[in-house]
Amino acid sequence: DRIHTNLGVVHTWSDDLGETWVEPRYMDLGPWLGPNRAISPHWRIITLDDGTALMSLYGDPNPKYDGPMVVPAGTKVMAGVMRSTDNGETWSDPSLIMHKTDPLCWEESSLCLLDSGRLLSHTRTGRHNIVQYVSDDKGRTWTGPVDVTHGSQQPGGAFQLKSGNVMCTWGNRQAP
Repeated sequence: DRIHTNLGVVHTWSDDLGETWVEPRYMDLGPWLGPNRAISPHWRIITLDDGTALMSLYGDPNPKYDGPMVVPAGTKVMAGVMRSTDNGETWSDPSLIMHKTDPLCWEESSLCLLDSGRLLSHTRTGRHNIVQYVSDDKGRTWTGPVDVTHGSQQPGGAFQLKSGNVMCTWGNRQAP
């Protein structure tokens, strides 16, 4: 028996630096929120130079989804992005970062936009380490994974510093 049922993702926004907020709205989750009701946005929303906002999501696939994003047969868990071109009022146009057919959960995908326009996504694996995926086309397609950390070092994310260096952060779940 479940104690909690995930009803989806709710979003709101402010046009006056947080003085007031619009009424919260449920997102159309497209290919996510399948029978396990597993869905979660993670980390932060990033904005591309053309004004498109990207939100990372991970969870189980919705078997009733029939939109343009292809969910490979047998997918049990997946991570991807949804886009907003209207300052977060609506979210659509999903694309897949990764999918797994085994039951080990890969989750907590974070996004980092580099000055070059390249996107990084760091994802926690079932081994509890972080892997990196890379996109050079504004998040439409992704390559990877490449290991970033060892086991028990997660969740993770990255930032590009003013120096141009990229800083990766994660929780260290290992004894010193």
